[in-house]
Amino acid sequence: MKKKGYAYEATNALKHTAFSTFNLKEISAITTKDNINSQNLLVKLGFKLTGTTTLPNDDEVLLLFKISNN
Repeated sequence: MKKKGYAYEATNALKHTAFSTFNLKEISAITTKDNINSQNLLVKLGFKLTGTTTLPNDDEVLLLFKISNN
């Protein structure tokens, strides 16, 4: 299956809107450890891996990414 970049374009537009329209200072994102495509997308968008987290009432350890509007 050929990737067409839709995920990147959509999330990049959302990131831009979050910073420019809603004046957010930071965005966090989570993904599973085995979802390499999502991890690569987040890095391509400028997110940095900052650690791990778990959701309430869940035992799965998730990767935590963040990006700041500097």
